[in-house]
Amino acid sequence: MHKIENNLYLGGLMAANNLALLTQNGITSLVQALSKSTPTVKHPNMKYFTIDIDDMPSANIAQFMPEAIKFIDRELMCGKTVLIHCAAGISRSSSIAIGYFMVKYNLTFDEALAKVRRGRSCACPNQGFENQLRSMNVSALKPYINS
Repeated sequence: MHKIENNLYLGGLMAANNLALLTQNGITSLVQALSKSTPTVKHPNMKYFTIDIDDMPSANIAQFMPEAIKFIDRELMCGKTVLIHCAAGISRSSSIAIGYFMVKYNLTFDEALAKVRRGRSCACPNQGFENQLRSMNVSALKPYINS
């Protein structure tokens, strides 16, 4: 699990399942991007936004961006600390973080990827997710920030 911005972390399932680690880092909210069949631990007193998605280039991650961005931004605005995670913390979770930064800061895909990689160098969306992020209509998602 790595800090990618104030109160925003990116990681894998091992970090998300580790209550002591979450507590130590002040995590209160989690965005979970996992296959439906992945066994998970849901900790009491944690707020979850769950995305059922496989790490496949053909999977439609863009459909989840509006609500994921809204959840992340709302939690951060309320002073909460958010962990975005998938199984390994490489493709699905980094794609969500990249989408969030693109909308929040008006960044291009490459700029947002660089920002995420400064905190978690292994971040690497699969090709299908990258293509969806590159063609994402950032202005259409602006209403999900600070809403």
